Formats: sequence, structure tokens, C-alpha cells
Amino acid sequence: MNGIGIDIKDFWRKPYPDLIDKQHLFEWYQPEFYAKLAKQACLIVDELEKILPKDASILELGCGAGRNLAGLKKAGFNNLAGIEINKNAIELGRKTFDLSGIKLTCSAIEDAHIPEVDCIYTHGVLMHLPPESEGVFETIANKARLFILTVENESITGNLQWPRNYEKVFGAFGWRQLHSYSTENWPPNSRFNILRLFAK
Repeated sequence: MNGIGIDIKDFWRKPYPDLIDKQHLFEWYQPEFYAKLAKQACLIVDELEKILPKDASILELGCGAGRNLAGLKKAGFNNLAGIEINKNAIELGRKTFDLSGIKLTCSAIEDAHIPEVDCIYTHGVLMHLPPESEGVFETIANKARLFILTVENESITGNLQWPRNYEKVFGAFGWRQLHSYSTENWPPNSRFNILRLFAK
């Protein structure tokens, strides 16, 4: 439980509309919505292709239906893994994308075994972790060997959103920001969704 009196993990395992601030946007909480946004994978692929060899180990936390992982695989990356709390999202991904050879684990991020990898990235996931789950940030900082990439809302609050400045979050663990920019040109992202790339 948390400050808003609900089990956040249960919600993400099977979202329901009662908690959504703007209920007409409930589709934004469904795996099917994000599976359709295949071009969004370019945000991740473009960044990681510049800095990592194709055999680098890469982990996505909160991978949903695996859209980004599928994009990385198509680009030639071959050591990929994802962690996702919603089993229906994983099942949808396996039907929708080529996720063969990608290790997918169904678990809450807080409860998962996060291995050491070259790069850990998130896309619209950390923003949904409540304050009591912030220990995950230190785990990410300790388990990523070379890079951390975040694409997260850093300003808008809500029942299920806890915005943070991730330069400060990961800077506190000794990570150096290489660059950042708003992803507002990638709808449905807004100017509040910031991409940040960090190096050890």
C-alpha cells in the first residue's frame, strides 16, 4: 500500500479505470495502446546504437509488450532481456512482435532479480513507482555497468505518477549525464517526458 491507499502492483498487473485521473485516457494504461506505438522504439534504438556494440547486454525495466526490445532486436542487438509485471502484456508482445531469444521475466521491478548488464533503460516506467519503491533507483545504479537510459515524465503529478528529476536521482549514485532532451516530438509524449542518458 502507499499514500493513496491502493496496491500499486495489483493495479499494474491488471489495470482498471477507477484510479485514472482522466478516465477517457484509460487506454494509455493498456498494453495494446503501447504495442501500437512501434515507432517509439526508435527513441531507444537510436540512442543505444550510438554507444553500444550489438552484443552488449541490455535490460528494459517495465518492458510492456516488448515494443522497444523488438526494435532493438530488429536493429541487430542480440543480448536482450525485459522485466514486466503484467503477464497479459508479455503474452500480447509474443503475439505481436518477434521476441524470440529475448529473456522476459514477469515480475514487479521491486521484486525482480535485476542482473548486472551493460545498459539498463526505462521508458515511461519509473514515473509510476511510488516513493516507497525508490530503492529500485540504487539497484539500477549498482547493476548497470556502462549506461542508464531513461525516458520519463518529470513534471506531471497524478494518482499514479510521481515525477522526479532523474539527473539528480542517478547523479546521487555517481552517474554522469551525457545529454537530455524533451521527447515531445514523439506523441503521445509531451514536453514533460525527458530522455536522459547516463554514463558510469
